[in-house]
Amino acid sequence: MEVRELAYNFILENRINNLNIDLKLLKDICKINKWKIGSYSKNRNFLETTNLIDKITLLAFTCFYKNDNKEKVFIMYNDKIEEDEIIFNILHEIGHIILKHNTCDLSNFEKEREADLFACEVLAPSCLLKYLNLNKIDAITNISKIPPKYIKNYIDAYKNYKPYDDYFSKIIIKTFKHLKEYRLLKFFKYKKIFISLFFLITFFININYTNSYSKNIPIVYNNIPITNNNIKYTNHNLQSFFITRTGKKYHKENCKYIIHKENLIEIKSNNPILNNYEP
Repeated sequence: MEVRELAYNFILENRINNLNIDLKLLKDICKINKWKIGSYSKNRNFLETTNLIDKITLLAFTCFYKNDNKEKVFIMYNDKIEEDEIIFNILHEIGHIILKHNTCDLSNFEKEREADLFACEVLAPSCLLKYLNLNKIDAITNISKIPPKYIKNYIDAYKNYKPYDDYFSKIIIKTFKHLKEYRLLKFFKYKKIFISLFFLITFFININYTNSYSKNIPIVYNNIPITNNNIKYTNHNLQSFFITRTGKKYHKENCKYIIHKENLIEIKSNNPILNNYEP
């Protein structure tokens, strides 16, 4: 079996059904599998008596030892780092055990690469990432506990995998069925943004169209067209007169006949429209 199938089998055997893997869960899994696990700070005596004290410079390591003529496994980890790093490195060591790296003839580089891939597949199965269409570091970090520095190589490793239609992938996707909602929410999230942008663009188009249209509509009073271009509001050297919508005379601003009227139309003294009105 290849690395990812072994990782998926590990997920199913240990009934992992979410991406929120914590240290307690890993310790329980180690206990079930009869792997001893402990931190450097709580097992310093063991490290000193077994001449492994120099190993504490590593993030984690696995040692194999004899006890009652049986080979035992001890996963040790640095507990002075972030929890996500601890979890990743413990799964990395579990990967070495599952992949039987202590007996295979792969190079150290290949062993480390496979153990990293195993840890990534357990923390965020690639079939699930493909199903959710997640291929960015930030997006994968948001739903998993894979430290960002490992994700780039992980993406490069799985981007050429076959689609999620093999037996193990289908089971994994069903196992993490609650995350299908993430795909739906992601769709509606972008759909909502698209709809909002559509209405916003439509709104501005309507405003611009209305303004453009209104500039070209003549205003008609007493059957005399007065276009907006004929009414000049900016030349303060000219005298202003005012007309009403239905009246036949023009008035000065302080004229008592218009002082309480609304919707007055201002016309400057040089506007030829005034020739159609009486003072």
